[in-house]
Amino acid sequence: MGTITVDFDETLSHYAEWSLLSVRELRRINRIGKQGDISVNDKLRVNFSKTLPDKFEEKRQEYHKAIQEDFFNNYEISKLTIRSVEKGEILWEMRNENYTIPLWLLNSYNSDKDIRALSVGEPIVIPVIIPKDKNA
Repeated sequence: MGTITVDFDETLSHYAEWSLLSVRELRRINRIGKQGDISVNDKLRVNFSKTLPDKFEEKRQEYHKAIQEDFFNNYEISKLTIRSVEKGEILWEMRNENYTIPLWLLNSYNSDKDIRALSVGEPIVIPVIIPKDKNA
């Protein structure tokens, strides 16, 4: 049995696939009801009896690498802006100012912060993304 920390864009279905367990088994191990959800930074227990932790982690890294490669095949970062969180502003609004910025990308530029719990006035780095010119 091991413990993992939930990362962006990961689901119980992913963990089931990577660990060769069922979603039902993962829910049971972690006492998550049928309607229960997981969130980024949650700690989950995973039974590694059907696969090695290294294999699980390898599949996990391949998944994230594919997401990032797909993103960077279609978008590029044109610049970085730094701005302060305004009163009443939510993360969704900040991510959608131009194109939707993936949470993993926003987090990578603000790794010293919990981007899900920003304070008013806190500075945050926003990567400005633009579609790649497919004709270039």
